[in-house]
Amino acid sequence: MTSEYLKLNYAEAVYGKKNLLHSQLGLLTSVQNLEKYRKLREEELVLKIALRKKLEESKELLDAFERLLPKTKAEEELEAEERAMERSKELELRKVQLEAKKIMNQEEKEQVKQIQHKHKKHKHRQKSQLESEIDEIKKNLSTLR
Repeated sequence: MTSEYLKLNYAEAVYGKKNLLHSQLGLLTSVQNLEKYRKLREEELVLKIALRKKLEESKELLDAFERLLPKTKAEEELEAEERAMERSKELELRKVQLEAKKIMNQEEKEQVKQIQHKHKKHKHRQKSQLESEIDEIKKNLSTLR
């Protein structure tokens, strides 16, 4: 394979360099935006987990409040019948839900810890690298103008 060379005049060379630097700047800016997006998604995950916990707590409080309210005899009779039929099903379901909840909470906590650790570790290094590259490209662009 042989190499071929083209002779470019000064204006063409400057034009080519400018376009190359603009392309590099665009790519690095895209990488920065991608990192910001990833960070926001991680924060969203943490917030969703927190919201889920708050909703569960609120549901438990509402259930406790509902149990404290007075009931009529008809409601009490209906509830007694329903409880008798569903008690065994509910117990089994609660056991399964509690086990699943424990597993999910442990997994979510581990995920959040891993994400936060990973993000902290790479955030500083990547930010400084990207910013230095962008500054260098901007400096090169300013010298070409």
